[in-house]
Amino acid sequence: MGERRDRPGGQAAHALRWLGAPGTLVSLAVLVVNDHVLKQVWPGVVTGKLSDVAGLVVAPPLLALGLALVRVPRATAVALAATGAGFALAKTTQTGIEVANTMWSAVGWPTHILRDPTDLVALPALLLAAMLSRWARRPVPGRRRVWLAAGSLALPFAVVATAATSPCYEPQGLTSVGVVRGDFTGPPAAEEERIVIPTGGSMPPSIDVAGTLRAVHQVDSVRITEIGPILSEVCSRADPQRCWRRDPTARGARVQMSTDAKATWSLDHAVPAVELEREAQESKGGCKDEAPPVDVRDLTVLDTPDGPIVAAASANAGLLVRSAEGTWTRFRESGLRSLASTPPTPEPDSLFEPLDQEPATPTRTRPPRSTTHPSQRSPATPPGPQETGLPCAVETLVTVTPDPRNGPPQTREVCARP
Repeated sequence: MGERRDRPGGQAAHALRWLGAPGTLVSLAVLVVNDHVLKQVWPGVVTGKLSDVAGLVVAPPLLALGLALVRVPRATAVALAATGAGFALAKTTQTGIEVANTMWSAVGWPTHILRDPTDLVALPALLLAAMLSRWARRPVPGRRRVWLAAGSLALPFAVVATAATSPCYEPQGLTSVGVVRGDFTGPPAAEEERIVIPTGGSMPPSIDVAGTLRAVHQVDSVRITEIGPILSEVCSRADPQRCWRRDPTARGARVQMSTDAKATWSLDHAVPAVELEREAQESKGGCKDEAPPVDVRDLTVLDTPDGPIVAAASANAGLLVRSAEGTWTRFRESGLRSLASTPPTPEPDSLFEPLDQEPATPTRTRPPRSTTHPSQRSPATPPGPQETGLPCAVETLVTVTPDPRNGPPQTREVCARP
C-alpha cells in the first residue's frame, strides 16, 4: 500500500483528495471571502493574519500536487516542509522576500512582499494541513471518491485564490499638491495664493503665505478644479536660483535642494527610515503582502514675503513642509484629514447682529440729604433769578439785613413777582 501511495499517480490522487477535504475547502472559502470582502470592510491585523492561516492550509496540497506531477518522492512531506520554510523565510529575511517576489512575478502575479515576523504566529496552521492529509489517506471508499471529485473541482479556484491573494486596495496616501490663486472665502477680500493638498475630503487643507495650515472652505473647494501637473522638481519664481526636487538616487521621503538653478544638488531633508517603516506598517491595513509607497510624489513652492514655502506630497509618509525659515515639518495624512474635517471659522461680519432694544425709562431719585448741621446753614433768603428754575419777569435790587450777629447787610437781585 505504501508503494502504491508513493507512485506518481497515487501521490497526485492523494493530493487532490487532500485538497477536497472539508477542512481544506472551508479554508479555501475563508481565504477567498477574507481577501475579497473582509479586508475591504475591516482592514487590520485580524484579517491579515486570517489570510496567512487559511493560505497555509490550502497551499500544501497544491504544492504536493505539483511535486507529484514532476515525480518528486514523498511529495506530501516535502510540500509541508517547503511551505513552512518558504513562509518563514519570506516573512523574516530580505533574501526570502526577493525570492518570493521573483517567483510570484514569474507566474504572472507581480507583488512586493513586506517583511513582517509577526505573521509567523500562523505557522501552527500547518498542523491542521498535516492532519487533513492523513484523513485523506484513510481507506474509506465512498469518502475517497467524494473528496477526489471535490478536489478536482476546487483545483482551479484554489490556484487562483492562492496566487491572486490580497487584492485589497493599496493605500497611496498623498499623491499631489499645488499652488492655486483666487479670492478665498473670508479675509482678506482679495486674491491670494495658497498651497492646496487634496486629501479626498470636501474641505482640503491649505497653507497660506503666513504659513498657516487651515482647511479650505467647502464653497471654495468646489471651485478648485485643478492644482496643476505632478512635478518632480520646482523652483521659486521670486528666486529662480533656489530649486527643490525629490531625490532620484534613493527611495523614501527625501528632498534635494539647489541654490544655483539646478546646477548642483544637495540633500535638504530626509524622513528617517524608522519612521518610514512604521508608516508603511500602519498604512498597509489588511494587505499584509504589500508595502505601501512612502516616497515623494509631487512638489510645489509658494513664494511669500519671508521666503519660499515648499510642500512635498510623500504618499503614506504624509506631507513634508519647508517653512520660509528653512525648517522642515512632517504632517501625517490622518492629521491633515482631521484638520480638513473641521468646519472653518465663520466670516467676522456674520458673527454679530445689531440688537434693537428700547431705551431704559429714567427713574426719579431723591436729592441727597444734607449732612450740614442746622446751626451751620445759611440764613433763609429769597431765591435768586437762577434758583427758581423759572424765567424772571422783573428784577429788582433789595437789601437784606440779617441778624447783626451773622454779619453786615447784603444787597442782591430778586424777582419781583405780582
